[in-house]
This record gives sequence, C-alpha cells and structure tokens, in this order.
Amino acid sequence: GVPGSSGSEFDGAMEMFHGIVDGLAAAKDEFFHRRKIEKLVAEKFSGKPRLVEPGRRLVFEGPLDKVSRNRTHRYFFHLFNDLLTYSEQSISTGRFSLHRKIDLHLCEVADNASEPNGFEIKSAEKSFQVLAADEAAKAKWIAEIGGCIAALRKQKGLSQESTATVAATWESDHNATACKYCKRTFTTFL
Repeated sequence: GVPGSSGSEFDGAMEMFHGIVDGLAAAKDEFFHRRKIEKLVAEKFSGKPRLVEPGRRLVFEGPLDKVSRNRTHRYFFHLFNDLLTYSEQSISTGRFSLHRKIDLHLCEVADNASEPNGFEIKSAEKSFQVLAADEAAKAKWIAEIGGCIAALRKQKGLSQESTATVAATWESDHNATACKYCKRTFTTFL
C-alpha cells in the first residue's frame, strides 16, 4: 500500500481515478460521434439540417426505395440511435437534401411479407413502406432500426411492445385491391 494511508483510502482514490478515466473516455467518444455527424452535415448535406444532438450516434446508412401511392422513389436513409432521416440525393452534386426526420422514440419497424424485400416504418407522424436491394439488406435495416428502438425504450424505461398510435401506411395503388381497414374491395368505373 501507500505509506501513511489505509487500504480503504487507497481503494477510494483508485475508484475515483477510474471514474475520471471512464469520464474522459465517454467525453472522447461523444466528441468523436459529434464530429462525425458535423462532418456528414458539412460535406454531404445541402441546407445544413440540425442533426447534431448530445448523445446522438450515426448507426447505419444507405439507399432504400420508398413506396408512395403511385410510384417508388429512391431516398438515402441515415439511421441515428434516436432518429431516422431520409433525403433526396442530387445527381449533379451528390449532396443530400433532407426530406424528413422521424423520431425513433415512438416508432415501429415491421416486415412486409407481401413484398420480398419490403418492410414498414411506422410512426405517429408518418408511416410508409420501403424496399431494400435484397433480403440481406432488408434484414440488416430491420435489425438496426429495431435495435435502436429497443435501446431507446429500455433507456426510457418503456415497454418493448409499442403502444404508440401510428399513421396509416400508404400502399401502392397497383397493389391495393381492397381497403386496408374496412376490407371492402375496390371497384373500377368506366
């Protein structure tokens, strides 16, 4: 031990030292992730959207085709640990123009069995279907989004089962044969 001190004083000092080291490691990690997002916004986005927040981490990114009523549209998605964004990418500059931010706190992700590479992203503000390039990409996106949602719910002390009210999901006109809610079959007038 240290001359003139008891073992418990030394143990207390070592515990304090380890706490300081852990705090410095956490601050370094926070700085690293903050700079990564700042660089992403500065180099890749038009209009400099506000994406930097304390504790936010970029988890996954890539293109997905978003299904709308009468077409699919390619967007580039950025998944953060608490937020999902999708953006249009300029053909001429390659820069992203933010289309929407979706808070993951009250979000759900679900497989869409009717589309081989499709899954649904559901939230109170917006729900939609997306198509991944293949089954592996679909599985990766579902796992990553689901993992972020589960971690947020655990952090907030919420149930892992969502109780959020979500917006209805658009289904492509060419796939819809009946109302998703009342099940009445659509008819055509000539």
